[in-house]
Formats: sequence, C-alpha cells, structure tokens
Amino acid sequence: MDKSSLRKIILNKRNLLSSNYIENSSKIIFEKIEKLVEFKKANSIFIYLSFGSEVITDYFINDYIDKKDIFVPKIVGDDMKLVRITRNTNFSKNKFGILEPNNDDFYDGIVDLVITPSLVFDKSGYRLGYGKGYYDKYFSLNKYKYSIGVCFNEIIVSKVPREYHDVKVNRLVTESLDKVFKNFVVTTSVKITDDLREKAQSIATYFDIDYLERKKLTIKEILKLYENVLVVYKDNIIFIDNDNNKLFFHLDTAMIRIKNNNEPLIEIISEKEQSILDLTMGLARDSIVLSYYGHNVTSLEENEIIYFLVKDGLENFSSGINEIDKALRKIKVYNINNLTFLKECEDNSYDVVYADPMFDIKIKESTNLSTLEKLASQDRISEELFAEMTRVARKKVIIKAHNLDPVFDKFNLIKYKRAGAKFSFGILEL
Repeated sequence: MDKSSLRKIILNKRNLLSSNYIENSSKIIFEKIEKLVEFKKANSIFIYLSFGSEVITDYFINDYIDKKDIFVPKIVGDDMKLVRITRNTNFSKNKFGILEPNNDDFYDGIVDLVITPSLVFDKSGYRLGYGKGYYDKYFSLNKYKYSIGVCFNEIIVSKVPREYHDVKVNRLVTESLDKVFKNFVVTTSVKITDDLREKAQSIATYFDIDYLERKKLTIKEILKLYENVLVVYKDNIIFIDNDNNKLFFHLDTAMIRIKNNNEPLIEIISEKEQSILDLTMGLARDSIVLSYYGHNVTSLEENEIIYFLVKDGLENFSSGINEIDKALRKIKVYNINNLTFLKECEDNSYDVVYADPMFDIKIKESTNLSTLEKLASQDRISEELFAEMTRVARKKVIIKAHNLDPVFDKFNLIKYKRAGAKFSFGILEL
C-alpha cells in the first residue's frame, strides 16, 4: 500500500476513536513518559501542540512549562522551526489549523528529548507523517539526543512504507506499549556478494534492526541517519559509531602477550587446566591468553554488540596459528550481566573467578578503546558482586585494576605488581 492510501485509512480510523479513549489514553501515555530516565534527565523538550485526534499534549506541556525548556514547532515556508514557549506565549492557528506561537524566537541548538507525533507508527519505530516531511528533515539534522514517538495502540501497523533516509524514533510509547528501538543499522561493504548480503540480513534479524542495501552510500551518509552502523565485510564485522570510532574483533595485545611468553595471569593462577570464569570479557584478550595456556574459560559480556562481535571473532577469526585458533574456539561466551550469572551458579563452580572492570583511572598510554568504553558496562566491583565471586570461586578470586584503585584495600586483596606496570592484580586465596 502506498503512503497516500495508508494516510487516508489511518486518519479515518483515528478520527473514529472516541474522545474518552483519546483523553484517557493520552494521560496514560504521558504518565509513562514521566517515569522514563530519558525524560527525567532532559532539560529541554521539543514537543508538538496536539491537533484533532492526535495524542493530547496540553496537560503535559502545562505541567512542565515552568520546570523544563519547552520548544514547539512553527512552520516557516517549507521548514519547521523550534520556538521556546512560556506561560506568557500567545498562539494563533497556522494554515493547517494548528496552533503556533506568535513570536519568532527560533532555537537552532540541540534538544535533550523530542516527543514526536505521527499519523501512524509501525512496530519497528518508523513513522508515517502527514506528507510534508517536516519531522523527517528535522530528524536528519541530528539535533536531538533522544526521540519518543507517541501513538494510540489502535493505530499501530506492522510496517509503513519506507525510504532509505527515513529515521525511526528511539522509543515508541502507547497506552499499552513501551518499546525501545536500537538506532543502528546493518550494511555490507560496497563490493557485495549474495553470501555477504545473506549474512548481513541474518545479523539484522538477530538484532531486530534494519538491513540497509549499501549501494553507493558512504558510511558518513549512513551515519547521518543512524547513530551506529555494523558493516559486514568478507572476513570481519566492524561497528562504527557517529564519531567514526570503530570496534571489531582482533587479537592485538593478546597475540603480543602470547608471543612474549611472560604472562602474569598464568603465574598467579600457577596450576594447569583450571576452570576460569571471566566476568568482564570485553574484547576477550585475557580470555584468549588464558585459553591458549590450557585453561577452560567461560567469559561473560553484558553488552550485546560487544558480545556479538567477539563471539563471531572467536568462532571465525583465523590467526594463521593453529594453537591460537584452537584457543579461540574453545572459549564459552554468554551475553549476560555478570552478577545475574553468578547468582545462578552453585558454590565453588569455578576454580578461578576473574574480573577486569573499566579502570576509574585512565592509562593514557593504553590503546584508544573509546568505542569499547562507551558500550561496555561501567559498573565497579560492588560488595554484592565480590561476595558472589568468592562464593562461586573454588581457589582464587583475581581482580585487575589500576595501581591506585581503592579496590585492593577495600577487599583486602594481595597486590601482585610488576615493575613499570601501571596496573596490578588483586588476589584473594580461598
């Protein structure tokens, strides 16, 4: 069905909704929004002035007009401008019969939150507007941090007609639905084969996100529409964020550590063929080294993108060295929060429980891992987590941290430090 036909059907359907339903559902929708972290953190909100049978915004605006910076749209020629409103703002109807502020105090900066209307949203977060493209143009400018689409549950459809430049909202809220959408896309290298396309489409299905046919689009053009992109190449998958930072599986320092044959973790563990639980997989460098030296490693990663990239690498990466490839293949990985996993373990389940959380104190000389830091959990070692680590470990608990980190004193760990190194290993013998 084309956009014009769908617009007519949806508008007729929405206009048949009772005033009671519209009013009650609107209140429920905004009560949900008020509880969201993204709303509580937002200082500036761009929101529409409701018209006809749209989700009503009047009460919400009235409640927060003195508490947050509220911006509403004003049509100027072919463009939609943002205008900040106060209780003293005067309004009049525009050519579409929609209220607009009379003043022209336009705002061109970034807003924290956009609450956007639509004739209809689909189940993937894409919208079909009234056909003028005002919000499509606005979303393409990326001048907002988070977007919430509001819609009545009766009006959602499976899929709206889309074009490659259409941008979905981060979240859709109805009176009975609150769904968060991943704002990234999967594509391929420019040189595409049927196998590559099939793999990319399979990954898109795995993440429940869109597959975008690359054609001649540059990554820069794609990142104008999405926050992040997964690019599938013949021998690798690369995650690229809006700052053009890249994350992909590679051996990097794990290979160097293996070649140097002077690994402190192996000295600390001392015994052979131990069962080791790595609570903080990241790019799996510690897990790879431990596996290479004959240990049986289970590794946990909470972030699904890091998990996916590393799992794919462990299963498919070829180093050219048979012993290293064997070490990669035998690591068990799980996409799960480490505390949740530990609580499901029986006492003394692993010989060693190991953690290498993100350092509070950055090491300037370390490799630039800005994308990994953005995605990975920033949680510190809490008392609850440490208690679970000691319960699940049979022989040792090991924590890697910066030399100045208070974790060593906090949990009475024996510090193992090598000359010249800026980090140490804290050990608890059980």
